[in-house]
Amino acid sequence: MIGVIVETNVLEVTQALELKAKRLSQAVKDTAADLGNRVWLDYQRTASTWVHRPLFTREIETNGDTVTLQVGTEDTIYLFVDKGTAAHFIFPRSPGGTLAFQWGGPGSYRAATRPGILGSRTHGASGPGIFRRYVEHPGTAARRFSETIQAKYDRMADEIATKHIREWQNA
Repeated sequence: MIGVIVETNVLEVTQALELKAKRLSQAVKDTAADLGNRVWLDYQRTASTWVHRPLFTREIETNGDTVTLQVGTEDTIYLFVDKGTAAHFIFPRSPGGTLAFQWGGPGSYRAATRPGILGSRTHGASGPGIFRRYVEHPGTAARRFSETIQAKYDRMADEIATKHIREWQNA
């Protein structure tokens, strides 16, 4: 008989494929953890100098080769800062009470955050302490933290995944 003999060890091939599958699975897990930490830290930075510290939660789900990450907060104050507020009146909590705060006129308050900037700086009011029955607040410009973080990681997610895949590709 003239011909060839081809041999393969299916068990060895299967084991090699499982190893690659495990490497891919680990790369997906590493990508998810890395993205989760980066996004969570960016949210933390936006409120790092606040006296009122919002609680940020993160949920990471991996399904096959897909990573779904959700980071956010249900904190009302953070929502007001992120989305902005219209001009509004502020009244004391107690009927007949007064508001007490420091204010030296327009420009005497330095905000902790700025629109589109992922960070927080020293902030506060300057001027004498004053008392008022109500305040007409001019509103707050939306800081757009969530939009800024979303855009940042829409650009970076594939780069981060590629980094982790390459690490495990050569392992």
